Amino acid sequence: MNLGLGIGPTFIGPAFLWSPSRLRIGTRDVRDLTVRPNRLFSDTAGTTLISGPGAEVAAMRDSRGVLVATQATSAARLKYAVQPAVGVRNTLRENMAIAATGWSIQNASGGAGALTVVDDAAAIAALSLPPGVRAYRVDNSTGTGPSRFAMGAGNGTFDSAVNFTLSAFIRSESGSLTDYQIRTGFGGYPSLNVTTEFVRYSRTSTQRTSGTSNAADTLWVEVPAGAVALIVLPQHELGLTLTAPQAVRTSGFDVSEAGVRAVHRLAYDGVDDFMDLATAWTSGAAYTLAAAHNLNDSAAFNSTAGTIFGNTGSTSGRFFRSTRSLSNIETDTGNRRAADTASVSGRVVDLARMIAGGEAFYRNGVLSTSFAENDGDPEPVFNTLGRSGTGYATGSFFSGLMVSDGDTPLTVAERQSIQRYMEYQRGTVA
Repeated sequence: MNLGLGIGPTFIGPAFLWSPSRLRIGTRDVRDLTVRPNRLFSDTAGTTLISGPGAEVAAMRDSRGVLVATQATSAARLKYAVQPAVGVRNTLRENMAIAATGWSIQNASGGAGALTVVDDAAAIAALSLPPGVRAYRVDNSTGTGPSRFAMGAGNGTFDSAVNFTLSAFIRSESGSLTDYQIRTGFGGYPSLNVTTEFVRYSRTSTQRTSGTSNAADTLWVEVPAGAVALIVLPQHELGLTLTAPQAVRTSGFDVSEAGVRAVHRLAYDGVDDFMDLATAWTSGAAYTLAAAHNLNDSAAFNSTAGTIFGNTGSTSGRFFRSTRSLSNIETDTGNRRAADTASVSGRVVDLARMIAGGEAFYRNGVLSTSFAENDGDPEPVFNTLGRSGTGYATGSFFSGLMVSDGDTPLTVAERQSIQRYMEYQRGTVA
């Protein structure tokens, strides 16, 4: 992973040498809003780097070290987060520590379990898991009934039509090897027979209660009476297919997966998080906008959840979605362009090339052939990342570029390089 702030091309992958700094030719105005931890700061002056995942971002610099965006109000700041390039599947907010998770032992009648965090570096390393993985010891050695290690999935209300899979690595330290369970707090599961070595066990379930946030939305590992067990990397994921284990730290802002590169993002909190551009960006008659982002992390999507670049005066300029399948650029309500694009949930790359008579919208590299609205040739002024409406609800921003042609029209090859660059920042489509 490159963390340099150097000028010029940046090595961002084993087969891709390119950076937005190559676009700075002639009088072009190029704004590079690539999210990288060494470009994010906890103060608006951009002098103190953020502490790490979960930190509020007060300022962002580009590859040259130039301040490009700030946010003075703490409540409006986005937070920095890391996730695997293949996306986040584990819905648990934490599976690497106990602090601040609300996890607990729920002893059944006769249970006497206690919970501690332990290191078993040799055994964990043998599993080829991400670094820093901890083990949870449930000691029910004096109990006459089962003890349950209860973990909240933390994803609120849910749809009964969505199934889920539960899993964890379990190893017996002493006592019974039978009558273990991996389950939710809603409904029982058949017993497991464990061993004295770590093995990953899993269960699938269709038992969900629509529209409620109850005990079904948890993961329990039940340890039988008289037994002591170690539990590693519990996972709660949607669907009925067990996938690779993911380590989740810092309440979901730091997620890793063994053998998978990380991507960096800014997370919106669902209120009105945004950043002010250090100086306003004026499009001019020919320009290109591109962003790697997430429309919305939740199943519900609404018309105010898709602003990428905006303005404190909402009629001055927006690049946004009005639905999952509609991309928009507008100066005001009477001067806009909109195109039908692929309806995609999750991470996408949106790119718009605006030049009179040659407007083009791309969603994940696919060119739109249908213009739903065509009121004019908008030349917007942007002064914010996000802002209009309610930001991204619970979405994410990975990277963005604003490029005005100036005296040097963007070439097709440059537009294709922007597309590939954004795809790399986004990671695999989830």
